[in-house]
Parts: sequence; structure tokens; C-alpha cells
Amino acid sequence: MNPSSTINHTPSRSRLLTRAWLAVIAALAAFPIIAQAVSDEFNWGLEDGLVWGGMLAVLAVGGALVLRRIKVRGRLLIALGVLISLFLLVWAELAVGLFD
Repeated sequence: MNPSSTINHTPSRSRLLTRAWLAVIAALAAFPIIAQAVSDEFNWGLEDGLVWGGMLAVLAVGGALVLRRIKVRGRLLIALGVLISLFLLVWAELAVGLFD
């Protein structure tokens, strides 16, 4: 094999971060399934699962875009922090109604 014909398939930093981000989202997607198997008090219906999946999809796409577009570490952390905070705020509002 000619060494000059080989292609370097080393993923870039943003791709590695994006893969890690999506792995975390996949783990969060499994949370309701595991919780229902372990506890009788965790009782989600189909609509709850659909909302959770939609929220995770928005979080996954938003985080992947942030990780690929923002290169400055400080700005990246702030953007991810805002994204995660909004996710948690919406989740808390849907769960217990913070703003009633």
C-alpha cells in the first residue's frame, strides 16, 4: 500500500465533542425506560415520551450546532450553559409548573 494514498481519518476536535454530546443525549433518552423498569412511581405515557424525545432532539441538534460553530472555549461553554439551562427550565415547567 502506498503511504501517500492513505487518508488521515482522525476526527477533528469539534467532531469528537459532537459525538460525545450525542452520546450523552442518547443516555438521557434511555432514562425514562430505565426509571420505569426500576420504580413504580415513574409512570410516563406515550405523550410524555414524545415530549421528552422532542426536547432531547432540540437539545441534541442545538448542542451539535454550537459545538461545530463556536471555536472559542469561553463562548462555547456559555452557549452550552444557556442551552442546557433552557432545557432544564422547560423540563421543570412541564413537570411541576414553575410559572403558574
